[in-house]
Amino acid sequence: MPTRPITQAAQTLQDAPRPSAGRALPQPDVSSDGAGTLHEAALLLEQGTLETLAGSFDSALQHLVRAKQLAVKAAGLELETLVQCRIANIHIMQGLYPDALAICLDEIAEVERRGGSPHLARLLNSLGFTYHFLGEQAKARKSLLRCIELARGSGDRMIESLALDSLANTELAEGQVDAARAHIDQSILLLRELGNEDYLAEYLITLAQVVEAGGGDGRAHLIEALSLSRRLRLSRHEAQALYHLGRLDGRHQRVDEAQTQLEHALRLADRIGDGRLGYLCCHALSALFKGQRRFREALQQFEAYHQRKEALRSDTAELRVRYLEIRFRTVHAEQMKEQAQLRNQALEAEVRRRADLLKEAERLARFDALTGIYNRRHFRDEAKATLARCAKAGLHACLILFDADHFKQINDNWGHAVGDLALQEISRALREGARQDDLFARYGGEEFVMLLPGAAAHQALAAAQRMLEQVSVRGLAFDDNTLPLSLSAGVAAWQDGVSLDALIKLADAALYQAKAQGRNRVVLAT
Repeated sequence: MPTRPITQAAQTLQDAPRPSAGRALPQPDVSSDGAGTLHEAALLLEQGTLETLAGSFDSALQHLVRAKQLAVKAAGLELETLVQCRIANIHIMQGLYPDALAICLDEIAEVERRGGSPHLARLLNSLGFTYHFLGEQAKARKSLLRCIELARGSGDRMIESLALDSLANTELAEGQVDAARAHIDQSILLLRELGNEDYLAEYLITLAQVVEAGGGDGRAHLIEALSLSRRLRLSRHEAQALYHLGRLDGRHQRVDEAQTQLEHALRLADRIGDGRLGYLCCHALSALFKGQRRFREALQQFEAYHQRKEALRSDTAELRVRYLEIRFRTVHAEQMKEQAQLRNQALEAEVRRRADLLKEAERLARFDALTGIYNRRHFRDEAKATLARCAKAGLHACLILFDADHFKQINDNWGHAVGDLALQEISRALREGARQDDLFARYGGEEFVMLLPGAAAHQALAAAQRMLEQVSVRGLAFDDNTLPLSLSAGVAAWQDGVSLDALIKLADAALYQAKAQGRNRVVLAT
């Protein structure tokens, strides 16, 4: 699916000159009056826009926050609204959909409170696409239809075109292929009439997916998107086109072409910093190699997929902390405009709110959002400290790696929502089977890890077997169904001097043997 917020961020500003993406923006001479401050804010907004296109999200966010502060200082409400929209788009691209949703909803409420804004349609488009990524297609449709109505009423054909493409993606997700085709065709027609090629590659990728969903061949549209993105040097669209071409070639058994396209897309994704596209490419390569019975390469790509996805989760957790700090700074800037007698009281309340938010963000950075148990990052930090204590006290320790059996089949047959319920049920059963001092975490995907300080190998084996039996007996009850669940496990006994990475590697090898021996069993590393 093409990434709407990227091209949204590229919309030309009416009140600031647009340099080429290859040039640094000149530093302005800013006067002390409001016009100079707004001019500086507009240039910072443009700098953030260009950095967003280049995938430099950290730097873009810093420039946009500064633009927001200056817009607040100069009472530039419309520029402030546009900056908020750009910040929301960065959060969408980073996969922080709840945060993007909060930004859009807050800003839309503010715009409506003051009686409207020329940028309201743009905000509604971002809101609609955020709902789309969150799987709330009915809400997405409502926001996008309102956006289209506003855009048509104001004659803003560019925003109308953007929203029609967003609507086509939403309808495609709902299985409404005919409606999606009508809207993407309309969107492309509008774009061609405007003579704007910046968005055409993105729309062609959407069109190719719609054609494929209708049983046709979207290859020609993807090739056109690839050619156009290369001519215009739109690296992100080029990577997206290559990814979809690779998947299409794989489905049609053009293996060599598919591998070439996906590997090229992966290199581009890494270069521009698109972590989500990177792990999707690894997943597609793993499926391609598996279909060719190239199991070693398939396993390598599958491991890379999980590592990249987990790394992106960790990065987005850090970004959430930074955003909370940013939100504090911008709210503080707005409060400075209030009456002097209320300023101190408001600031103290905001400082307390910031402290609470940062505490919550720190908690989110340690825990897995789906299961509520520790995440991989926190486990590694705590496990190293635990092993150091065991070494000092002369204690045994064992590590167990668990992996859900046939988890892909659960997702494929029952859907990802049921897959999430299965992971939650598994984590509950394992947590109930753990001792108070055991360190338990979700290691990535459908894999869990447990460190048992003070446990010898035979004790860890017995504990793992007991927990596997508990998972198997319980299964997953939902609606009127009971879904069978089972785990495979690898146990590794720790010795003083063995690193955590080496211990995990031993357990992983034992887990691999358990899978090879038929699953639903425990194997001790030798």
